[in-house]
Amino acid sequence: MLTVRFKNALAWWIPELENQLSTDFKYHNVDHTLSVLEYCRLLAEDEKLNTEETEILLFAALFHDYGFIKSPI
Repeated sequence: MLTVRFKNALAWWIPELENQLSTDFKYHNVDHTLSVLEYCRLLAEDEKLNTEETEILLFAALFHDYGFIKSPI
């Protein structure tokens, strides 16, 4: 179950990625971020993480490529 806080972050961050990530990136893109999120959601479910633990994992997945907006390396 996604928290309201995470849903709000997701609704804000995905458009930011779409607008700010270079189109030169063939791997680190919105699809990659969404894929990582799905794998982390499945991992949280398999590991029976509680809501707080799941939220932490999903926030880490959501923002794991933040640096690519600032620098390609």
